[in-house]
Amino acid sequence: APVPDALAVAEAAALWRLGRGTEAVALTRPIASGEAAPRARFIEGLVAADARDPAALDAARAAIPDGPAADRVGDRAELDGRRALLGSDWAGARARFAAAADARQQVRDYPGLARANALGAEAAERGGDARAAGDLWLRAGRAAAAEGNSRDARAWLTAAERAGRAAGDAGLVRGAREALAEQAGEEAQRRRRGDDGPGAGR
Repeated sequence: APVPDALAVAEAAALWRLGRGTEAVALTRPIASGEAAPRARFIEGLVAADARDPAALDAARAAIPDGPAADRVGDRAELDGRRALLGSDWAGARARFAAAADARQQVRDYPGLARANALGAEAAERGGDARAAGDLWLRAGRAAAAEGNSRDARAWLTAAERAGRAAGDAGLVRGAREALAEQAGEEAQRRRRGDDGPGAGR
């Protein structure tokens, strides 16, 4: 029996998070219409951004219909931010990722919110604003930790500490170190329970 489109999109998203973009797109490409189609195009846009393919990213973004639904607004804003990153438009990328974060917050998509903040941090760092980058990475890392996403939590909190040092912001460094220590403690508890938590969400 054919796989329902919504299930195919969910599987494609999981494959993308694992870095298997080609396999993800193989699942989304047949989804040409219906409720799952906009999300399929979003995943294709993510894969294109990872491949640094602006033409494919633009095509995926253009195929997501306009509309007020917060999840779709978030998808469009995130792809716009990723496109701005490819074009070295750091300020534009920060603005788009902030909009994406707002939309993810509205629908309580906390992994998406963490991802948007981490991308905004990357744009801020590339634009030379270490303090803003550190603040965004700290938010992203805390959110990832709350979701049990240990890998991204560690990476983003470590980035927050680094950015705090670069900015000379002792409070930011302290906050990042405290969050890292808390994360390490939670990981140790999970290991004792034999629970590795959910997989990382990019």
